[in-house]
Amino acid sequence: MIKNNKSQNSKSENSGKSQSVSHEMCGSDLLFDNLIWMTVKDAATYLRRTENAVRLLLYKGILNTYKLGGRVYVKKTQINDLLEKSILRGGVYGS
Repeated sequence: MIKNNKSQNSKSENSGKSQSVSHEMCGSDLLFDNLIWMTVKDAATYLRRTENAVRLLLYKGILNTYKLGGRVYVKKTQINDLLEKSILRGGVYGS
């Protein structure tokens, strides 16, 4: 019976490990596919930057802000356009 308990424990440990192994952004990448408006936190996760980095882009006027009910929102299309421009020009400000 002792051997049986060990085999059951190892099976439960292995099944827990296989379920918890996943890419950290997989679920959130799918979440962003249907979003049009993003909060600062969402935008930071989408860009894989800090919330303060996104707020700095808002403060500098690089991204436009929209407020509703005391929350700040950013259009996902603006973020994607910013990324495209930075790829084509070699940076946010261009060269």
